[in-house]
Amino acid sequence: VDRRTIGIVIPAGSEMLRDQAADVMRGVAWGLELPRRDQTAGDQTRLVTRDDGGRADQIEAVLDDISGEGAGVIVCALQGTTADRAVKWSEKNHVAVITLAAPIKENTVHYAFNLGSLPQQQLKALADALVTGTMKRKVAPVVDSDLADDVSAAFAAHPTLTPFQPVPCEIGATAVGEGRFPLTAWE
Repeated sequence: VDRRTIGIVIPAGSEMLRDQAADVMRGVAWGLELPRRDQTAGDQTRLVTRDDGGRADQIEAVLDDISGEGAGVIVCALQGTTADRAVKWSEKNHVAVITLAAPIKENTVHYAFNLGSLPQQQLKALADALVTGTMKRKVAPVVDSDLADDVSAAFAAHPTLTPFQPVPCEIGATAVGEGRFPLTAWE
């Protein structure tokens, strides 16, 4: 294991996950300040990538391969089923794995860590955090349009919260000089 080698498993072969994989690569490269003009500058961190094709049944072989390259930590798993298998592999092989999707069944113990969680879990945590005793609150949720129903469900569990109609993040201004969000309606 080379503590300066970081592995990334990307599902480039999966059309559905390709954009997310590209975002992950850009983020990790940016965070590590890679590529460097001067290869001898910096901390000599090396990035090793492999493609699992977006198939959960390929993750163990890809993790074996990338750990064989000396990766001290491996970033992987954009889907819950892949995260489950990566967590299990990590605990068995004693190699640190960071999953970007929440595992569905497996629990992280010693070697696996999770950075991702389901949007429904995030919304529930946000709704829970907005509750302050019996004080009633109006809430203006701004979320991706495909999460509107999940917002309603998360806030329905809290009678002290009254959500306005969820507004998508990608909403545009209705007229020149106006804001994107319906602030007057939210007052």
